[in-house]
Amino acid sequence: MNSKRTTQLDKHVGLRLRALRESCGFSQDEIGQEIGVSFQQLQKYEHGNNRISAARLFELAQILGVEIDAFFEGVDRTSTRKLRISSRIKSRSDLADLIAQINDPLVRKRIVSLIRALAAERGEATSAPLARKKSDER
Repeated sequence: MNSKRTTQLDKHVGLRLRALRESCGFSQDEIGQEIGVSFQQLQKYEHGNNRISAARLFELAQILGVEIDAFFEGVDRTSTRKLRISSRIKSRSDLADLIAQINDPLVRKRIVSLIRALAAERGEATSAPLARKKSDER
């Protein structure tokens, strides 16, 4: 692959960089100074116009206080032929993880029912389970 050509993954990593930077309250200039690049270069990273090297990604993860995996959240890693990025799946997964952490099965069931009712009201209902523990399956 031509190293000068950016991919959908480069764009995704750039968007994640921007989201993580903003959530930590850093400006492009501040992060740029930390890693020794101009804010314009950081902008190019965030837009996916320039690919971020592994070493730079590691450095950014340390500055932002996140694991490197944080830059790849939302990437469907099961597809080997074509990279697919789905923020909807990521969001559903995050929601399922949070619901699964609720210990009371009745509260968990009521929250899932509420979410399904709200989704149905907006025409977004899905048959996919949000979260299920073994105790819920009885």
